[in-house]
Amino acid sequence: GGGGEAIGVVQVLASDRTGFDRKDEETLLRLGGALSGAIEQRLSNERRMASMANFSREVSQRLVRTIGGSYSVADVALVLEHNVRQLTGCQDVNVLWIDRFRGEALMCRARREGEG
Repeated sequence: GGGGEAIGVVQVLASDRTGFDRKDEETLLRLGGALSGAIEQRLSNERRMASMANFSREVSQRLVRTIGGSYSVADVALVLEHNVRQLTGCQDVNVLWIDRFRGEALMCRARREGEG
């Protein structure tokens, strides 16, 4: 196998609008589930770190298209945190703020058991 550490970065882009209601909670959960499914599929197909750059780009574009900039970035990041945690099994999930993109980057370090 390759390295014992898998690092993935998911960028979440959203507008300045922070309109979020409890009614949209199901929508967010559904969105997170669909996104996590895409992440899981991609990680299964390509486990190399080199592909993570293009992967994060694809995820952000897909996410922006789905959300349409109508949800709060913090709420979406929260859902993504949970999904990424379940997928990779990583304990450390950091949310970084990016001024340039007006969004947040979800960084996850996952340790593979059996290697190391």
